[in-house]
Amino acid sequence: MIINEFKLLAIAKGLDIYYSDTDSLVVNGALPPEVCDSAKLGQLKLEHTFKEYLPHLRFTI
Repeated sequence: MIINEFKLLAIAKGLDIYYSDTDSLVVNGALPPEVCDSAKLGQLKLEHTFKEYLPHLRFTI
């Protein structure tokens, strides 16, 4: 699965995507266990869980 398929799955599950790049996603909930298996090649690995997320705000003057 490529990262865009993981993103579409997260959106279909009603999750908000806060950040993504070529090999990671930051979402506001759990993805199904069948896509989060660090033992399988091409699957995601849960590395961190957070209780609070504070986005970096950028201001331009």
